[in-house]
Amino acid sequence: MKRSFANNGAYSTIATNVRSTSFTDSGLANDTTYYYVVSAVNSLGESGNSTQVSAIPTAVVISASSENPPNETAAKAFDGLTSTKWFNANGGNTGWLAYYFGGPARIVIRYDITSANDRARA
Repeated sequence: MKRSFANNGAYSTIATNVRSTSFTDSGLANDTTYYYVVSAVNSLGESGNSTQVSAIPTAVVISASSENPPNETAAKAFDGLTSTKWFNANGGNTGWLAYYFGGPARIVIRYDITSANDRARA
């Protein structure tokens, strides 16, 4: 696995002997473009580089009017699980959640809301 900070630039090897179809590059700076290629090595030598791909890590910021840590935090509202929840611990009947996707503006196409299993019945 090789990485560059420049489009089609000089690549530095960041991992060797990667034997899976996925790789996580950690410790990156948000809002910075990284360029990647891979090559294969065997007893005959190294192949040419693959087609270049790029990635831009962005920060995700989740906040809420209040929460009930450690199990009912704002992050639980966005984890995709119906078995977890966010609880507006000090908010009474109203509260808010905010989710910043990072990077350029994005359009939300769909979202789902699920009521918790311990909701008081009216």
